Amino acid sequence: MRTTFALLLVPLVFSTAARADDLPKWEFAISLRPTDGAMYDGYATEAFRQGKYEEAITKLNEGITKADHYEQGYYWLAYAYKHKHDWQHAAENYRRYIGLHPEKGDAYFGLGAVLVQLGDKLAAKAAYEKYIELEKSPAKQKFIEQSKAAVADINRELTPPAADPREREAAGDRALAAGSYTEAENAFHTALSADGKNGRLKEKLGRTLYLEKRTDDAVKVLYEAVQLDAKAPIAWYNLGRALRKAGKFNDAITAYRTYSQLQPDDVDVYYGLGETYKAAGDRVHSIEALRKYATEQKKPESRQLVDKARAEIQALEAEEIRAHQSGKLPEE
Repeated sequence: MRTTFALLLVPLVFSTAARADDLPKWEFAISLRPTDGAMYDGYATEAFRQGKYEEAITKLNEGITKADHYEQGYYWLAYAYKHKHDWQHAAENYRRYIGLHPEKGDAYFGLGAVLVQLGDKLAAKAAYEKYIELEKSPAKQKFIEQSKAAVADINRELTPPAADPREREAAGDRALAAGSYTEAENAFHTALSADGKNGRLKEKLGRTLYLEKRTDDAVKVLYEAVQLDAKAPIAWYNLGRALRKAGKFNDAITAYRTYSQLQPDDVDVYYGLGETYKAAGDRVHSIEALRKYATEQKKPESRQLVDKARAEIQALEAEEIRAHQSGKLPEE
């Protein structure tokens, strides 16, 4: 009854003519329907009309957390950050939205404008060109022409030959080492725009996305990396780590095993492999992998992890003994 009343009440809130400030109405509407993305859209639209971008950002972040599949929130967040001239956060949210909806053109237009401000002209050009490719609506012809003009301007600004992707890769490496993950991501994207079939660059981008806590994006890019270079050990290792984080344990085991075949003398992989088997409920293989790691790992800096592996082996062996004593068949 309460839910039905709330649904009926929302349109009544907006039944009167719009006044100077409708934000309190939208705030109230959100309190009635906190999982409805349309309520956050309405709040954001009114906040934008009033130039209250900080309020919009706060409410949109709340919507992304609470609303069901509120993917549009990333687009509005990018729009708000762009108007605050917070170019880095704008680029991040445009890319999140594009990752969810690569077929929609509008975000590429916004991303192109933001990347120009960040000075990443090659990536901006790629974004504008993608917008031109995707946008077919006659109503958007003005924006298509603006994109073409922006691409022409960028082409004039870029001094041939085009920026060496190795220089951008080196810049990405420095940023990654310094923990500047957004800067590293932008640099690797730029390098890939000039050398898109480079598996090494894909791996570095995937690693960066993982460190940015964008696990699903990292998995996608790391899969692309191993497809481009199936004999690159580090790509398989990091793919295994990302898949394990994503809860895709069988795939993670395959990736880790592939790494161990390519690098048979490196025992580092067996800790991650043991943890993955444990998460998958396979105590026997978990004990086997962790014991290999604890026995063969000799690096002084890994001593703490070795101690942890030994403790986990003891706990798993105790669980295995209890399982056998119970006489119960294991669950599949």
